[in-house]
Amino acid sequence: ISFYEHNERVRIPEILARLVAGQSVALVVSAGTPGISDPGYRLVKAVADRGIRVVPVPGPSGVSAAVSVSGLPSDRFLFLGFLPRKSGKRKSRLREVENEKATLVFYESPRRLLGLLADAIDILGDRSAVLCREMTKLHEEILRDTLSVLLETLEARGEVRGECILLVAGKAADDPVPAGEIEAAVAAELDRSRQAVSVVAKKIAKRYGLPKSRVYDMALRVKAERDDDGR
Repeated sequence: ISFYEHNERVRIPEILARLVAGQSVALVVSAGTPGISDPGYRLVKAVADRGIRVVPVPGPSGVSAAVSVSGLPSDRFLFLGFLPRKSGKRKSRLREVENEKATLVFYESPRRLLGLLADAIDILGDRSAVLCREMTKLHEEILRDTLSVLLETLEARGEVRGECILLVAGKAADDPVPAGEIEAAVAAELDRSRQAVSVVAKKIAKRYGLPKSRVYDMALRVKAERDDDGR
């Protein structure tokens, strides 16, 4: 019996009827684990709400496999599944976790992976990250580097294929760079290059591994102060 996101409302009553009639039903998927970032959890809830026993059968899980091979801290991790397709909403979700210290784990389509990397750099800063692609398959690939290097590497390929899991280091416990140092770097870059504020902010954010939005706000303030001084 097919069961997926667009037919689950019809299928759930049908499956419940089979269970009530005494049949046994197994929920299986072609990859990964049922109920993890897929509509299977709705069926599990409906069955459990009817008081029918639900038994898990351990199987492969992309989340646990990726965390185990990432080399990032695994004592705490936050699974965020697929983020919204549009950049604006995606950035809003990223802002919700920018101060999270646990390792962040995302599922992403290869078509939207570059957008996720770019938005993550903008909001989270240029953190350490691991990309797991096509895990347990013939063309399995695990890339470990900073978000910006991963983005440059994949942009150079022109096309990304396969199932992707992106893991991003959580926020460091302490900010190692004093605000005064960042502001001085912004001021020096504005004086030296005469480039647009957005370009300067991107360059300094990458240098210090900081969220671009934070450096951009600082750069706007520095430029405004200099304009008031007539510089």
